[in-house]
Amino acid sequence: MAGVVISWARALGEFGAALMLAGATQFKTTILPIALYLNMSTGDLDIALAVATILIIISIISLVVFEFLGGRQLSLSRSGIQAGW
Repeated sequence: MAGVVISWARALGEFGAALMLAGATQFKTTILPIALYLNMSTGDLDIALAVATILIIISIISLVVFEFLGGRQLSLSRSGIQAGW
């Protein structure tokens, strides 16, 4: 699960590769980082702020899920060590 979360978070940050390979065409090759870039470059700051907020929310949810599952696994392994497993 940790690998999935980390890989997905890394994929969100691959702005340069997506821009080079797919280009930046509105409504055709749009992913969230490119949508943010296009809306900021055209001066549509309201939509750019909405997209940035969505990216931040996705990142926070990913971090919380990772910390919750990672902390739970760590506490289970610690309790197993203390119990003599």
